[in-house]
Amino acid sequence: MGETVEIIQTFDAYPEGRKRTFLKGETPSLDADFARSLKAMGLARAVKAKPAPKPAKPSPKALSEDA
Repeated sequence: MGETVEIIQTFDAYPEGRKRTFLKGETPSLDADFARSLKAMGLARAVKAKPAPKPAKPSPKALSEDA
């Protein structure tokens, strides 16, 4: 299962045997073990889950037009 992390500093790594440059501020979804390794080395931090957006409230004008 993947895990989304925030990259703290730019670095190169070789996930799955290919060179990849991770840029500071990037929020990639990575293999959980690789993400855990990056966090342990201080190269990334966990990203908090974003709350679901609140449903939009209909305007009073829209409600009166439906009647």
